[in-house]
Amino acid sequence: MRAQVPHGALGEAAESWRSQMRVSIAHIMRVGKVGRTTYRLIVNGTTAHPGDDTLRRIADGLAADPRTQEIDARLATTILRDLRAAAGYVPLGGAAGTSLLRLALSSKVRTEAQIDAWVELIERHRRLPAEVVMTLTPRRDTEN
Repeated sequence: MRAQVPHGALGEAAESWRSQMRVSIAHIMRVGKVGRTTYRLIVNGTTAHPGDDTLRRIADGLAADPRTQEIDARLATTILRDLRAAAGYVPLGGAAGTSLLRLALSSKVRTEAQIDAWVELIERHRRLPAEVVMTLTPRRDTEN
């Protein structure tokens, strides 16, 4: 699910990490296999919600040692979590994420079976924006 985020929040987060890790865009491109244009579009806010694979590759590039290019997996996970949050993606994994999703859906659909079906669909397609889910989901007060 995607939440509303300020324009450029993802780019700001990526550049903050790049500055903190003291790596170049060329390093991110080389290690993370991210194109310069892709990275620049994210940084300037043109691409505010890239795919999870792109975020993962950027995180890997940011978490890699500049000398050895060895990726620190724990750091990459931390950076990825931060980038996902900046992009407005709500983590659906685990009981807390599923509970939050079920609560949001309960205000829109009538039955537990419908909630279960939507949770399964959303968990299968994690990049499905919240706006799409809420648009497709019938409201409780309407008849189907």
